[in-house]
Amino acid sequence: MKKMNQSVSTRLAFAGLVAILSAIATPACAQPKPSYLPTSSHIYPAGGKRGSTVAVRVGAECIPPKTRFTLYGAGLSAPEVLGGKVSFHGDPSPRRKPTQIPTTYPREWSSEIRIASDAPLTTAYWRIHCAQGGSSSRPFIVGDLPEFLESESNSTFEKAEPVKLPVTVNGQINGERDIDHFRFHAPAGKIVTFEVLAGRLGSRLDPIVELLDESGNLLDVQEVLVGIDPVLAYRAEKSTDVILRISNVTHHGDPSYVYRINVTTKPFAHFAFPAGGQAGAKRQLDFYTLTGDGTYQVQKKTVTFPAGQPGEFQFHDAETISNSVLLSTSNIPNRLEVEPNNSQATAMDASLPTTIDGRLFTASDSDWYRISASAKDRLTILCNAYPPGTPALPVIRLRDSTGKELKESASVQDNDQLCQIEFTAPNSGQYFLEVRDLQFGARGGPEFIYRLSIQQARKDFSLSIPNDSYTVLQGKDCKITVNVKRFGGFDGPIELALAEQLPAGLSFKPKIIPAKKNSQTLTITAEDNVPVDDFVIELSGQATIDEKLEIRVAQSKHLGTDSEGVSIGANRLNRFHLTVAHKPIFRLFCPEAYLYANRGSIFPYPMELERLNGFTGKIIMQIGDRQNRDLDGIEMIETTIPSATSKFFLPIYLPETMHINVQSQSQLYSQAYAFFKDTQGREQSVLVLSEKRNMLRTLPPVVKLNAVDDVLTAKAGGQVSCKLKLERTTNFPGPMQLTLQTENPNLGIGMAETTIAAGQTEISVSLKLGSSLEPGQTVPVNIRATGKLNNKYTVITEAKFQLVLQ
Repeated sequence: MKKMNQSVSTRLAFAGLVAILSAIATPACAQPKPSYLPTSSHIYPAGGKRGSTVAVRVGAECIPPKTRFTLYGAGLSAPEVLGGKVSFHGDPSPRRKPTQIPTTYPREWSSEIRIASDAPLTTAYWRIHCAQGGSSSRPFIVGDLPEFLESESNSTFEKAEPVKLPVTVNGQINGERDIDHFRFHAPAGKIVTFEVLAGRLGSRLDPIVELLDESGNLLDVQEVLVGIDPVLAYRAEKSTDVILRISNVTHHGDPSYVYRINVTTKPFAHFAFPAGGQAGAKRQLDFYTLTGDGTYQVQKKTVTFPAGQPGEFQFHDAETISNSVLLSTSNIPNRLEVEPNNSQATAMDASLPTTIDGRLFTASDSDWYRISASAKDRLTILCNAYPPGTPALPVIRLRDSTGKELKESASVQDNDQLCQIEFTAPNSGQYFLEVRDLQFGARGGPEFIYRLSIQQARKDFSLSIPNDSYTVLQGKDCKITVNVKRFGGFDGPIELALAEQLPAGLSFKPKIIPAKKNSQTLTITAEDNVPVDDFVIELSGQATIDEKLEIRVAQSKHLGTDSEGVSIGANRLNRFHLTVAHKPIFRLFCPEAYLYANRGSIFPYPMELERLNGFTGKIIMQIGDRQNRDLDGIEMIETTIPSATSKFFLPIYLPETMHINVQSQSQLYSQAYAFFKDTQGREQSVLVLSEKRNMLRTLPPVVKLNAVDDVLTAKAGGQVSCKLKLERTTNFPGPMQLTLQTENPNLGIGMAETTIAAGQTEISVSLKLGSSLEPGQTVPVNIRATGKLNNKYTVITEAKFQLVLQ
C-alpha cells in the first residue's frame, strides 16, 4: 500500500479534522476480531556469507517500535532491539478488485547481523518479543557463496539483473503479480543448478521458477523438489546467457514472500542411498546428483557416521557437491535391502536387531522381510520415508506364515509420518513384513527411499510440543499441549520438569503425565508481579523403565519448516520460549456502526480509549496490520493521542479510486502502540488492536481533477506545460492546492505549489525537468489537489499522466 506524501499529512492537521459527524449509525454484524499477538513474518535477506555484516529487514505483524530481537547461532550477533521502520521497497501492486477474505500487511524493521569468518555453515534462528508477547523462531542461513540482493524493478525480461556465478540470490515477490528476472552466463558443457529456498525458510512464497533463453523461450530443465522447494538443473550445450524467472503461483505478494536461490555449477545431490548408517561406523553411500537431462549421476562416497546418540546430521562435502544431505544414524546394525524380495516366498531374512535401507524402485514394487520370533517375543517395528519430503508414503503390514494380516500402519496416519507396529508374537515361528507405498501401482523410483527398523521391543518414549514459543500474561496462565509417543509397550507415568529455573511467581502443573496417556495439557501460571521477560526453557520428562531412570527432552516445531515437514536444518528444536507479557495498559474502542464518507476525502472517525493500571502516557494510532478484508487503498494517518486524552478522532483517507459495488462497506481495524516503564524500571513497548471495527460506507467523490492530455512530451532540462480540468459538483465550490506527487524524488521533476481559486475549473501548471532524465524515458506524473468540503472535511483528488522524454 502506497504511503501518503509527507507534505499532505502535515497540512492535514488533526485540529482541522474535528467536525460534526453527520452520519446515520447503523448496527453492523459482528466478525471475528483478528489476533494482535506479535508474530514474525520474514527476514530479508534470509541469510548471509560468513565474515560479513548483513543489513537486514525484519518483517513482523502487530509489533511496536523498540521490539527486541534475539538471534541464536555460533559466531553470529545482532543488536538487542530492532531499529526503525523501513519504507516499502518493491514495485507498486496493480489495481484489482478487492477480496473479502482476511488480509495481513506486514511491516519491516531495520537491523543488522554480524557473521564471524569462522561461523559454522549452518542454520541459525531468530525471534522477536516485546511486552505483549513473543514469536516463534525462524531460520537465518550462514553460507559461503557471494550474496546478491535484487534491485527493483527487475519485473520484465528486458530488465533482468546480471548476476555472476557462483552466487546466492536474495529476493522478494514484494507486490501483487511481481515477477523477478536474473541473467546468468552458463558455460558450455556445464550443469548449472538453481536451488530455491522458500518453504524451508517459512516464506509465504509458493514459487514458480522458469529458465528462459536469450529470446525469452522456455528451456528444458531437470526439476526436482526438496520438500515443496524446486531445484532446477540446466546443461548448457554451448556458452550462453540464460534468464531465471521467479514468481508466485497466485497473484499475491508482499515483503514476506522471501526467497534465496543458490546458483552454482557444482553438482547438486538430491538424495543419498542408503540414507543412513550405524553410529560410529563407516559406510559407502551413493549420492544422486542432477544432470540436467532428467537422469541422475551417482557419486560414491565413504561416510563416517557420528558416534554417540542416534539421530540425524547434515553431511556436506564442499569439494564435490553444492548442498548438504540429511542422513540418519541408528545404534543397531544397518543393512541394505536385497532384491528380489517382492513376495512372501522371496522375503529377505531380517535377523534382529536390524535397520534396513530399502526403496521402491517401480510403481509395482513391494518389499518383503522374514522375521523369526519366539512365542511372547515383543517386537517394535518402525518405518519412515527418508529424508523427510521424499515422495514415498510407506505402508507396512505384518502377516503370519499363512499370509493372514495381523497389523498395519501407514505413514500418512501419523503427524511425524512414522509407521509403527508394536507386536507380541502369539506363537514361535516366522512372520512376514510387507513394505509397500500408498501410491502402489502409480508411482515409484530411486528416490522412494525408506528406513526400516526391527528389533526386540525396548520400552521408551518421546515428547513433543506444537510450537517453540508461548506467551503468558501477568496474572493469567497459558496452556501447552505435550504429546507423548510410547514405544516397546511402555505405558508408565512420566514426570515433567522445566530445566530452566523459573523465577518466583511462575509455576506449572500438572507435574505428571499419567500412565497410558498420550498427551497432557501443561498449564503455566504467572502471578501479577512477575517481571516482564523472555525465557529459553527446556521441557523434559523422566520415567523409570526396567528399574532405570530415563530422561527425554521435548522437541518443538519452529517456523522454518514447510508443509511437508522439511527444513534446512533440524525441523525441531530441543527448547521453547516463554514470554511473560505485561498486563494491559489501555484498551481501544470505536462505534461499530456504519458512518458515511465521500471517496477522495479524509474522514475523522470517532475513537475512544480506556487507560488501565495507571498509564497516562501518549499513544500513537495507526492502521492495523491484520484486516478482515482488503483495505482497497485506504490509509489511516498516524496520529498521536496526548496524555490523559480518552476521546479523539482518527483521520481515515479514502482514495477516490476505491472500487464501488464490490465491497458493500469498509470494515477496518486500527491499532495503537505506546511506551512505558514497568515496575522494575525497564523500558517496554506494547501494541493494542481496537476491539471494534471502523465501519464506513462510501459516497461518490465531490470533485475530480483530470489531465487534458494523457501523454506529454518534453526535453530533459526544459519545461512543459500541463493543462488540468477540475470537475466540480455543486456542493464543492471552494479552492484547492495543487502539489506534485512522485514515487522517485531523484528524477528531478519539480512544480511550484499552485492554487485553483474558488469556482475555477481550468488551470495550466508548469513542470521543470531535471537534466539527468534520459531520452526515451517514460515517467509517470501525479498531481494532487487538496481542499476543504464545507470547511470541515479534507478532500483529495489526483490527475495522472505519462511524460515521455525526447
